Amino acid sequence: MIWKIGLALVGVVFLTADARAGRWLLRDPIQEGAGFVARDPVPQFDITQIQEVNEPNLYAFVVNDPLNSVDPLGLVTVGFYGADTPFTFPNEGNVKMKEIANELGAPIYRSTAIYPAYEYLLKYFRNQPGCTNDEPIKIFGHSWGGISAVKLSRWIGRSELRNHKVVVAVIDPVRTLRLPPTSVPSNVAFFWNRYQTHGNGVVILGRPVHGRSLTSYAQSSDQLDLNPGPEDNGIDHFSIIEVVKPDIIRVLR
Repeated sequence: MIWKIGLALVGVVFLTADARAGRWLLRDPIQEGAGFVARDPVPQFDITQIQEVNEPNLYAFVVNDPLNSVDPLGLVTVGFYGADTPFTFPNEGNVKMKEIANELGAPIYRSTAIYPAYEYLLKYFRNQPGCTNDEPIKIFGHSWGGISAVKLSRWIGRSELRNHKVVVAVIDPVRTLRLPPTSVPSNVAFFWNRYQTHGNGVVILGRPVHGRSLTSYAQSSDQLDLNPGPEDNGIDHFSIIEVVKPDIIRVLR
């Protein structure tokens, strides 16, 4: 009789799980086609298999920091790859950006896919009743994707998500061929930028591509040139990602 009572109590505690079948009884909302995350509408890339996948990270929960984070499903950080040319994806920079996204448990989008990233966030907040209007949104990106991260923050400031705190972190943002020029808007609570002005790595129209500081109206900013002079050219457009990887992950967590 005692063991039956014990089993009954366990059943009350774990009534959402079926131990015999080894599965949850309730649906996981991240798997729902009509829910708030559905499927990432822009192809992502699994760098270990070099094949397209359409899934966010199913195992992320407040980036393993439940005491300091409030994101119930690990969904309010989004990233952007750097620009790529046809038939060459992923380049070494985007492979490293995917590693950062995996560390954060965040979906990552092509460098100009601003609207799909915004739609992803919008669906999340519209369909997650436990979220408050002050839950932070964190955005990151490299190269052209860094500019897209800033532009997404501007979209958020003009949308129904405008009450959310926004953190933007970019690596070597490049404005070449991206118009109009982008400045960091005042709705951004914290803007973090690591760039280099004398590195190599990519050449466009005969000139090496490098990032730069951006005009920032954010509430606080932290921008740093890692190659301030011609003699400091050890960091280029791709290797800078590996150098700052631990720092950007720390900022976004």
